[in-house]
Amino acid sequence: MSGLPANPRLSYTQWSPDGSRLAFGNFTANGIELWVADVASAQARRVLPAVLNATWGTPFQWLPDGSGFLARRS
Repeated sequence: MSGLPANPRLSYTQWSPDGSRLAFGNFTANGIELWVADVASAQARRVLPAVLNATWGTPFQWLPDGSGFLARRS
C-alpha cells in the first residue's frame, strides 16, 4: 500500500458500501485524521486533517452510496 502516513496508528476501519475502498482514522499528535485507501490501486490518501472527534464513538461513517462521509469534527 502506498501513500500511507509514516508510522501509522490506525483505527475505526470501515469498508465502503461497494467494498472498493477502506476508510480509517489515523491517530497523530494533533488528533485523528481521516484516510481512504483504494483497494484496486493500493493507494491511500488523507481526506481530512486531524479534526475528527471520537468523543461519542466512531468519528465518521460512509454515506449509503459511498460518495463521501458524515464526520464528527472537533
